[in-house]
Amino acid sequence: MSLETIKAKLNEWKKELTPGTFLGRRAYAQILYTPAGETESKDISEDMMKYLLSIEVTDNLSGQVDDMTVTLEDRAQLWQDTWYPEPGSKLDITLYTLNKNGVNEGIKELPVGEFEVDEIEINGMPTTVQIKAVNAIADTSLRGIKQNQSWDNISLYKIANDIAWRNGMSLDYEPGAQNNPSYEHVEQSDASDLEFLKKLCDDAGLDLKISTKTIIILDEYQLENQEPLIVFWRPGTASFSEQTSDDDVSPENPLNFTDFLSYSMKAKTRDIYRACHVKYKQGKNKEVIEGYFEAPNKQTGLTLEVNEQCDTVDAANKLAKKKLREQNRDEITASFSLYGDFHFMAGIVVGFMNFGAFDGKYIITKATHSLGNGYVLSLEMRRCLDGY
Repeated sequence: MSLETIKAKLNEWKKELTPGTFLGRRAYAQILYTPAGETESKDISEDMMKYLLSIEVTDNLSGQVDDMTVTLEDRAQLWQDTWYPEPGSKLDITLYTLNKNGVNEGIKELPVGEFEVDEIEINGMPTTVQIKAVNAIADTSLRGIKQNQSWDNISLYKIANDIAWRNGMSLDYEPGAQNNPSYEHVEQSDASDLEFLKKLCDDAGLDLKISTKTIIILDEYQLENQEPLIVFWRPGTASFSEQTSDDDVSPENPLNFTDFLSYSMKAKTRDIYRACHVKYKQGKNKEVIEGYFEAPNKQTGLTLEVNEQCDTVDAANKLAKKKLREQNRDEITASFSLYGDFHFMAGIVVGFMNFGAFDGKYIITKATHSLGNGYVLSLEMRRCLDGY
């Protein structure tokens, strides 16, 4: 339902309240629907809420497109027939909460984004319909058209900016000038802009994320070096009489969480390395180029051997660091489930306290907001690597 409708209903409910009582926490979704081939959207929130079993929206850090799934009760077969959403139709989702963190908090808003319907699934019994959608980039040339282009004496930022411009998108290049690789010659040959740019980012040790109208290039190492503004405390080991207000949050005064529905943590030892050694024989003379990088916090362990093309020792050292990071970044992972909260999104750094060997800084790699029987947030995280 729209924000105006929510406010109108709240005013009605407030009139019915007994003096001295307050409205409890609630969660809502606004859903705007645009049929395939059309440009004008319609608010279908109230129609959909009558049949809604759940709505699940996933925010990924990189490597996967953000997606959403709506599950509807459909005994009357409306969603299979008259209301059947054609593939290519779009859903624009906004989540709202009321009094999530206190009786006087009021309404909070989280614009989730626009998604394009790409799969519809019917199940029974009882009869339900699942509408699955992905971030709405499928109708752009970014993913759907093969391109051919070459660049000379150019940087990654400029290539990404060219690609964003020809797809009618903006560019958010977060690594900055200090991490902006340059190339003498780059060739895009019969590849979509999305796959071509992703390969360039992968080779540079950067991450690519696509929102509805923006290409975002991230440096996870930079993200991991942020000080956490949110801290998770092991339940039963700390208590806080008051929560920090959003306006006062800082690394010295973080948001503290002690109440979780469930959590799990995992540390793996197999295929984890202390160092990486790169060795490559170049040219007719088979000149040997070598690079090496050692994790600052590991005293023992195996060395990862890599044989990939490198033109200089400096490039080989950078490749060794990149490969070691790729191999070790999922060494320690965690999954948490808690009551829904808008503070969390992919890329946020969270501190863990009083979890023993699992203490440290973690980066959120996936945040899933689930609205149905209550509002639940599921987080997938990995511990930030130290020094690389």
